[in-house]
Amino acid sequence: MTSPRVRLLLDRWGHPLAVLPFCLFVLVSGAPMTWNAIRSLEAFPDTLNPGYFIIKCAAWLLALAMAAQALVDLVSPTSESPQP
Repeated sequence: MTSPRVRLLLDRWGHPLAVLPFCLFVLVSGAPMTWNAIRSLEAFPDTLNPGYFIIKCAAWLLALAMAAQALVDLVSPTSESPQP
């Protein structure tokens, strides 16, 4: 059983500490690949159907959304009394 204070700290810092570093890595390392795919409207390599750039863009946008949520969790006000 954890104390209310520990639970409050985990609620505030758990998501940013666990997710934010990975999201930042994906955003930084995937930005050139995503930009090149969008710029050339990349197609699927096997079938040459258009739209592969959408999948690469979606992966980058997912990392961006997860990073934004982690930052919101970090700066959002919390109540001092944990909810059951």
